[in-house]
Amino acid sequence: MDYTERVSEVLVPLAVEYPDSLGIATHQSAWYNVENFHRVFLLIEIGDMAQGASLWVDLHEATSAAGADEADINATTDVTTTETLTAGVDDNTLHCIECRTEEFDNGFNYVSVVAEVMGAAVEMSWQLFGAVPRYSPGTQTGWSSVTD
Repeated sequence: MDYTERVSEVLVPLAVEYPDSLGIATHQSAWYNVENFHRVFLLIEIGDMAQGASLWVDLHEATSAAGADEADINATTDVTTTETLTAGVDDNTLHCIECRTEEFDNGFNYVSVVAEVMGAAVEMSWQLFGAVPRYSPGTQTGWSSVTD
């Protein structure tokens, strides 16, 4: 990114989970095609975590929008795309997971966010971005508005 590029052109929102209280369960997003980006960036915002709560957030890869061949992102190279959070330690915090799309297994161009809530409810939101588009500028259709 050079100084003349807009951040909104190199950081493109693909999906958002608005602030909500998530109950004990595994929550998984839809699948998003990231073949036109060099990076994937997940921003995780944690609010209150009920006593005894823990949260595991991970990025998964697949070969189609239907989630075919779902797997951890290139587990064979030990790429870390997991964040584990605990009540009393991680309440009201901000976290991110970032990976390069070249770290995906060959033919895997789709990504999904998986959040597993254990023990008790967790207030959280997240935003998934495609970062550093292969063809600049990136689309701005993911933004509700862009103001200079």
